[in-house]
Amino acid sequence: MSDYYDKGWEQFPFDTNLYNWAIKGQQIATEKIHLLKEYKKELRCGGTWFPGVNFLTNDLYGNIGNIPLPNNLLNFIKRHESTFDGIFDSAQVSICYPGYPKPMSSESRAAFNFRKNRFAAHIDGVLPIGKPRRRFLKEYHSFILGIPLNQTGKGAAPCVVWEGSHRIVKNEFKNYEKANNIKEWKNEDITEFYNNLRKKIFSSCKVKEIWVPMGHAYIINRLTLHGILPWKHEVADSENRRMIAYFRPDLRNGENRWLE
Repeated sequence: MSDYYDKGWEQFPFDTNLYNWAIKGQQIATEKIHLLKEYKKELRCGGTWFPGVNFLTNDLYGNIGNIPLPNNLLNFIKRHESTFDGIFDSAQVSICYPGYPKPMSSESRAAFNFRKNRFAAHIDGVLPIGKPRRRFLKEYHSFILGIPLNQTGKGAAPCVVWEGSHRIVKNEFKNYEKANNIKEWKNEDITEFYNNLRKKIFSSCKVKEIWVPMGHAYIINRLTLHGILPWKHEVADSENRRMIAYFRPDLRNGENRWLE
């Protein structure tokens, strides 16, 4: 797993403990969904995506019940993500359904085309604010950790990353910060800068699909451009949904440490 710094992501081999963790996570998430009286109203992208932000009831150390995250995974994070303070957030449970993505009434044709053709490529923490949408850096995460909660085929809306994009993001943000004498990011409108940054990444970085079966996991550098591929119609051996738990632990003192 020595390529993490170069590629901006890495996957972990099968671990029985992680498989059991995923089974328990799927059970908990499914039970919570059944208790939601208006689940369909929570769906986005024409009923094909459940965002499930902070949906999983894990503890501060990532444990579900009495099932911990495996040591090899935690040790990798400790070695490669020195900014992480050891405290996990409540994981997102991202669920995609066949047909993802479909248009939303609230989005423009251009926005939908970007979601479909550029896979909703984004850098976590850069948020669209207001109408018209403007981009601001509002949140700071330590990393992104993805854990599949069910078994799917490879075409069931997997994650996608632009390999090496984290290095470009780091350099471009540092240059922007210096050129514009940025003291704090939260009120800095970076819309044009962000759009140009993504265009640069699209033209210079390799797109990589990340699909791993249950019992595996993958970690993505916080600065890596990433997104979700459309659900392929010819997917075989898949359930009628794709469930992935995503941890995005808060980065303490993030405004000062995000570009480390």
